[in-house]
Amino acid sequence: MSLLGLNQKESIQFKKYWLKELEEANYYEIKILEKLFLDENMNLIITPKPDTLIRLNFYFKPHSEKIELNEPTIETPKRNGFTVVEWGGLLDN
Repeated sequence: MSLLGLNQKESIQFKKYWLKELEEANYYEIKILEKLFLDENMNLIITPKPDTLIRLNFYFKPHSEKIELNEPTIETPKRNGFTVVEWGGLLDN
């Protein structure tokens, strides 16, 4: 989670929430929703404008068998000044 820009407290909150929400499954397909998708479909307006915005929204889909996924390219954000962190996800059952 630190590679994605979350600090320790945020990582704990993220895991605590999603571990309760995700149903038991042998495997999960987990994808990071791209910035372009978020900007076009999940508009976010914040005033005053943050110096740093970290948006992490994921797609979760349970699977009974292992599937192969491409590793995402992750660019760790640098926190400067007023920082806003948004994390969330979409469940596909």
